[in-house]
Amino acid sequence: MSLQCVKLPPTKRNRKTKASLQRELDILKEHLMQREVLNLSPNQSSASMYNVIQPQEVDLSVKQRQSSLTPTDGQEFTNDLLAMPNTLGSQTIPSMQTSTLPRSVDGREYDAMCIDECFKLYFSHYHPNIPIIDPQTAPNQCYDQSSFLFWVIVTTGARLYSQDPVMIEVLGPVVKKMGFEFLASSLAPIHTLQGILILCSWAPPLKLMRENIAYVASGAALHLAVKLGLHCPDAGQESALGGTVLNPKQLSLRARLWSFTCIICQATSESLGLPPSVGTDFAKAGRKGSCRLSVELQFYHDLADLQGRAMTALVRQASLGSDPFYLSRPPETDPLRDLIKTYDLELENFGIGRSFRERRLLHLQYCRLHVNAFLFLTILGNQAIDHPSFVNLYNLAALVINSTTSIYKCSASRTDYASMTMILAACIILKISRSHLADHVDVDRGRKAYFTAIAAFRDPTLRHIGISSRAAMVLMQLWGCQRLISRIEGDVDGLKLGVQSRSSMSIVFDCFLWWKEQLQGENDSCAHSAKELQEVSSTEDLFACEDLSFFSFPMNIGQDFGGSIEFNQENAVLECPNMVPSIYEASRFNVPLNYH
Repeated sequence: MSLQCVKLPPTKRNRKTKASLQRELDILKEHLMQREVLNLSPNQSSASMYNVIQPQEVDLSVKQRQSSLTPTDGQEFTNDLLAMPNTLGSQTIPSMQTSTLPRSVDGREYDAMCIDECFKLYFSHYHPNIPIIDPQTAPNQCYDQSSFLFWVIVTTGARLYSQDPVMIEVLGPVVKKMGFEFLASSLAPIHTLQGILILCSWAPPLKLMRENIAYVASGAALHLAVKLGLHCPDAGQESALGGTVLNPKQLSLRARLWSFTCIICQATSESLGLPPSVGTDFAKAGRKGSCRLSVELQFYHDLADLQGRAMTALVRQASLGSDPFYLSRPPETDPLRDLIKTYDLELENFGIGRSFRERRLLHLQYCRLHVNAFLFLTILGNQAIDHPSFVNLYNLAALVINSTTSIYKCSASRTDYASMTMILAACIILKISRSHLADHVDVDRGRKAYFTAIAAFRDPTLRHIGISSRAAMVLMQLWGCQRLISRIEGDVDGLKLGVQSRSSMSIVFDCFLWWKEQLQGENDSCAHSAKELQEVSSTEDLFACEDLSFFSFPMNIGQDFGGSIEFNQENAVLECPNMVPSIYEASRFNVPLNYH
């Protein structure tokens, strides 16, 4: 027998991986959830769910929304943003209908006109500031991709929706609860990340400061981004990618989304006076090809990276303020003051050789303001005041307020970071003008900027939006009070801080907590009317004492009290036998009080 041996080419087993199967299962679960919500029959859903929408089928409201977008500084890197798929693969879930469908959540139904208007308001006023979503996304398409992201867009747009003023208050708690549910699940992780970043930038209405979840949510967003491999956009996590091949536009979008995650996390931490969630960007050096950022986004990303390093170093140095070795140093060799000057100079040099637009320059001013605000912590160990530095800080604060109100024509579109920085600038002007440095600064310029900030916070569009809507009343009453700030030992000096545990934002917490302790409910020259006092009662516990213990510096226990003080380490109680300290004075120690 003459048999010929034939060698067959090697075969490859095309077996799906566990990650691919899990991804397909998640998509099917999402489809099933959408079908149950819409009460569609299986035939209807299967027939429409996989229909690819052609460009001519896009809803007319989307085209109107595109035409209403005003050109901004950030539009140069938003035109080619694509709608992010449910997973990091190449497949997308298209819209199920061409006309917007009414949706219901938490027992309340919203019609198509309301949804279209909220989407239009979002993409007109909010999207240009944080362009992480495709502006061509139709409401139905967005809902099919992620119901959480859909309701986040509707809630954010509802901040300006005048037809239903209560809508923002109703949807706020709903989207916060929905956000944590989606974080706990594996459904649509990219869209969940986008929704969390939007909520961190424009938080739902708050009654109490302790209800603000932006800091926790920003940390969760950062960890979710790392889990998805966005910190290495051209490599990623194999378990997250599931072996899929990404095209250049998807790689570019992954790089941009990681950059916005870092920027928003840094801004959220700084606006609350808490430690930054991320220090350095370990993906920066590895960007190449499709993962390179635009000039605009690269500027903000590098600025956030520098800002994070500066705040980390300043907080670490400020925590040594009560160290005996630190107190023994001469004032001219204050290491914190030298560190402030070093980073302020680095921020000035950061802009050299770069083309500046108004919004870029404004964010650079924000960073400089937060860095130089640490000057108030330099006087804790000694009484020497750096007059020129405080004068420059005063002028910078006035410039920040005027620039912010000029650029953000619509007050409701300001990010929470911009609003809190405006409050910081106003408090800096207030404290310096109430100190012995008032003769060295342009008080008239500061007063005009201060009341410009008050007018911006009195905007009717801010009536339901967080602390910004109440800041005007607090700032007005603080300006009318001439005894800011009296101490137990009898001296009055606006440069001293009773709250020292919130980094650069310690100035804001100091002023607001002093207002709560000294002005709330008083019928004197500081309280303008009975109506305002009635409004003040609704802000009780706005800055609760226990809310100031998130981040503590070592304090000089007992130096500001006339009576003998014992600190009980076992139960962390401040015992004052000879006097009853106020909440304002006790906040310096970040411990509960035991009244005798």
